[in-house]
Amino acid sequence: MLKKSSLPAGLNMAGHIYLVPVGQQISPLLEGFRYVKNIAKVCLLCTAQTKGVAKELCQKIEPIFRQCDIVETSADDLDKIVSDVLDLVKENKGAFGKDNLHKMFIINLTGGTKMMSLGCYIAGLFFAEKVLYIFKTDSGKMRLVDVPMVKVELADFTKRKGVKMELLRKILAKPSSLDGLTKECKLSKPTVWAHLKGLEEKHLVEKIENGKAINYVITTTGKLLLNVEELKYGKK
Repeated sequence: MLKKSSLPAGLNMAGHIYLVPVGQQISPLLEGFRYVKNIAKVCLLCTAQTKGVAKELCQKIEPIFRQCDIVETSADDLDKIVSDVLDLVKENKGAFGKDNLHKMFIINLTGGTKMMSLGCYIAGLFFAEKVLYIFKTDSGKMRLVDVPMVKVELADFTKRKGVKMELLRKILAKPSSLDGLTKECKLSKPTVWAHLKGLEEKHLVEKIENGKAINYVITTTGKLLLNVEELKYGKK
């Protein structure tokens, strides 16, 4: 049975979802549960190979944390991992409201693959109140680190830059050339080029050469931005 210890000063987890990538080891993850209380539920993110570990972890924490969901994802596909975390946001956004989505999760990056941790951290920039990491020091003591985060605010980008968002949606649907996008958007070629240049500078799109043709394709970051915009403002 898991015993709860007191929280570090200033750490408030009341009502949050505790998101935990799961690897092969249970002990470091159990240590993380000693720092949490009053959370809404636990979501364990695992792979097909670590699902058994996730089930065992659920059983160990059940006396204290009654609601424990297991979500299977990829070990190394960043797009899939981020998408699965965003699906969790969609499933739970009704309980938080669109104005509180930015603080839905407390994320513990101690377990799982490096790619799972990266995917959770990226999603956490939009939807996490805190991101934590727990490790064992040289003296053998467990230490909790509050991982630095720069919160991403979408309002300025999405509300004031409609053309850029429209271009992103069109490129997501089909990689396109400058001429093709100019025709679809019914704007001047210099205007479309300037917007595409801005998207490329923000690493939301990239150019792919195919012989003499140059097409714009959306990046993982661009997909994430569109998904987050849909969650916050609805699908267009």
